[in-house]
Amino acid sequence: MAEQLGLTLKTTSTTIRPSTATFVPPTGETELLLTKIWSAVLGIQQIGIRDNFFDLGGHSLLAILLFAQIEKETGKKLFLQSS
Repeated sequence: MAEQLGLTLKTTSTTIRPSTATFVPPTGETELLLTKIWSAVLGIQQIGIRDNFFDLGGHSLLAILLFAQIEKETGKKLFLQSS
């Protein structure tokens, strides 16, 4: 989907996570998969399970790419909901 929009996901992470954030590592297959996807979308090496997508530089367009990548990797349809 990103390619169709003329965008590319970062294939190598170059940014180190903010030092002020407490890192809680992923455990289990699902958490590992999701943090790997977040890392690719955000370009951050280390993603923890308590991290906030928007605090790490995410925005609405990246969120759409994130959802598309999660759907592609898991085969599950995700729905956006406003609060």
